[in-house]
Amino acid sequence: MTHIIPFKTRRFLLFSVAAIVLAGEFSAISAAAEQAVSDDLWSRTRRVFTWDAPHRARYPSMARSSEGELVILFTAVNQEQENAGVGELMSLRSSDDGQTWSDPTPVYTGQNGEPRSMGSLIQLPSGELMAVVSEMRKRPQPESVCVIRSKNGGVNWEVCDAFSFPDVQWGCPHGPIIEAHDGTLLMPFYGVQDAGEESKMSCWMARSADGGQSWTDVTLIAAGETQDFTHPTLLAQAGESLIAIIASGSVLYRCESRDGGRHWSVPRQTLVGREPQLVGIDSTAFACLSSNGGSWGFIAATFSYNGAESWRCDRKVMEHPGEPG
Repeated sequence: MTHIIPFKTRRFLLFSVAAIVLAGEFSAISAAAEQAVSDDLWSRTRRVFTWDAPHRARYPSMARSSEGELVILFTAVNQEQENAGVGELMSLRSSDDGQTWSDPTPVYTGQNGEPRSMGSLIQLPSGELMAVVSEMRKRPQPESVCVIRSKNGGVNWEVCDAFSFPDVQWGCPHGPIIEAHDGTLLMPFYGVQDAGEESKMSCWMARSADGGQSWTDVTLIAAGETQDFTHPTLLAQAGESLIAIIASGSVLYRCESRDGGRHWSVPRQTLVGREPQLVGIDSTAFACLSSNGGSWGFIAATFSYNGAESWRCDRKVMEHPGEPG
């Protein structure tokens, strides 16, 4: 499923059929989930174990390939790698809507940190799969950031050169890249602009007009002046309208742009939660998935039908999503 909070599972990577429905493709609900859910579309029916990891498997991202397969990227770490602060990005594929899964295959080996895709895996209109990989250690600042791409449904991956965002000290991507109305790719990220110890984290958006080859056009979404703003997630609306949900502690804020992200409204409190992800359902409805309460809390999905002006029908997708440690 699409990454919502860092999974701290020791022994396995959990996969929720309901999360496929919520965080995957609403327009192509899996047949198994559709049959099992029947009258209650948003109830989780069961869990599927995608891989019984020997140590740690976490931070999953999921998308559907142009061939119709489900593809998961996740971080795998053995004991030796954990002691060294590194790990591997691995991939899994399923051709039966998540009922069974392939053996994991390595995609990217971290050199300076744990490689995490942070919920960024998407399928582009061309059918190509793309994700952003950040090598992370025990601090908010990534050691490096790069894009990975697959032109054959996640079987093989190309690792692009590492890049940085202009005019910021550092930036950490979060959530899926989205496509604007004009075909431009938009990447949300958070970071700091100044190197001072008292600097607060802010949220930005980077544009790519060359299919993800470069990300040099950066716009501020929300400035962290007296509080940190982190974990932005974007959703394209009609025309040039964009909605961003960003986090500050355990409170989520809403920002809106009507000019393709060049200018943004002042952040307004909208929900309680952490590490949000926006998922489009149709032209009028979308869901916001977020974590609440840390490892022993829960993952919730809340729905809006008016551009995040108000929310309704909140559902718990998963309780106790991770184990301490």
